[in-house]
Amino acid sequence: MPRTTSTRLPAADRREEIVRAARKLFAERGYDGTSIEDIGGAVGLTGPAIYRHFKNKVALFVATFAGADGASEEAMARAVDEPPAEAIVTVLRAEAEVAVRHREAMLMWQRERMRMPRRMRRERTDRRQRMYGLIERCLESLRPDLSEDEIVEMRNVITSIALGAADQESHLSDEARIDFMVSAGWTMIKHAAPPAQRGTNGAAKKSRARTVVASSAPN
Repeated sequence: MPRTTSTRLPAADRREEIVRAARKLFAERGYDGTSIEDIGGAVGLTGPAIYRHFKNKVALFVATFAGADGASEEAMARAVDEPPAEAIVTVLRAEAEVAVRHREAMLMWQRERMRMPRRMRRERTDRRQRMYGLIERCLESLRPDLSEDEIVEMRNVITSIALGAADQESHLSDEARIDFMVSAGWTMIKHAAPPAQRGTNGAAKKSRARTVVASSAPN
């Protein structure tokens, strides 16, 4: 429900309040379905007062992604220097945390990314491609029995866990949801059998020598 009065806040606090309200409304109603007046009303301001803090609606839309972007970049920076098993869990946990703690941002990325300025959209797409490349390199080390196509398919599946979870409600605590998603991804990595081993694609394919994956995910 829109607020009818506005308590004077420091500029930084007011800006963060506006960003939180905008993120929620953009996720619920979409970019076109949310006006500056809607956002202002949610924080007890007139629409024009928003422009004291943001140049325009696009600038405000961009600001709503800052928290999720920062979490993803931090995780990628850590993961590149870790052994494969630790690196892939770092990425899985970061994806799960964004899905749970920055749910609206992930939903907006899925539904409204074409509203982003081209440069920002390209930067996010490039980061996602870097993440995919990191995951695939880790999987090549952890699952040398898989073909290149199977590595890509496994990457698709384990990254879809967080993407799908962002759009679902849950009765679990945030921490429990995050741990559950990481565990599900790690279980998939350890135990998913390629088609040839299940006997579903005719003759058994040649496979690379297998290595043993740790029995539990790193902390």
